Amino acid sequence: MDEAFSYCAQMVREEDRDRFLATLFAPAAVRPALHALYAFDLETARVAHRVREPLAGEVRLQWWHDVVAGLRDGEAAASPVALALRETLARYAIAPALMLGLIDSRRTHLHEPALAHRPDDERRLAATHGAILTAAAQCLDGGKEPYCRDLIASAANAIGATQAWAAARLAGAGEASEGELKAFAERHLERVRVLLHDAPPSAWPAFLPLALIRPTLARRTRAPLPAWRRQWVLWRASRNLPARL
Repeated sequence: MDEAFSYCAQMVREEDRDRFLATLFAPAAVRPALHALYAFDLETARVAHRVREPLAGEVRLQWWHDVVAGLRDGEAAASPVALALRETLARYAIAPALMLGLIDSRRTHLHEPALAHRPDDERRLAATHGAILTAAAQCLDGGKEPYCRDLIASAANAIGATQAWAAARLAGAGEASEGELKAFAERHLERVRVLLHDAPPSAWPAFLPLALIRPTLARRTRAPLPAWRRQWVLWRASRNLPARL
């Protein structure tokens, strides 16, 4: 089992540096669970980018659906991400329905990619980014189900809109589209800042990457924030997250 969690940690470190750095501000005992959740998120998110036909993606996502549902025990044991995820869900009493909803949302994305970055597509963002944030907060709070639903929903929308804004800039979608996405992200980020004061500080590491949103949206170039600055932003935010959003 330790090897499975180590595999997830390395995967997140290589493919999602921001969230990996954020986990360093979480208690050491909880980091493996966060790595497992983020690795699962990466695995399911990239299905759409690795297949040419929706049917092929359906097959891969159905496999994950079966694994989370408690099926395919033998195959799951051969996948370090699946093994670590199932252990995490059991250890922290995370409802499998949360991850099943994420998978179903990814499945819809295979057939309707044009809807993935609409500013008003809050249901989709809640089922993906929101599911991972909910599970991460639950791990950080000792397995207690998060009560801050509004906080999680706004955080999910801020993350999704920022990603869409970045994609729109690269695609040259136009100032109107970019401006709409930016305003949507900033509105939800402000709501996160307010609601975060009522959340237990122990859950802050799950929301720490949101500190990168405002400096990202302020960029005048299409180039991402330099790695050194991203680390500096996260370090400063770890000391008082609401003040840095």
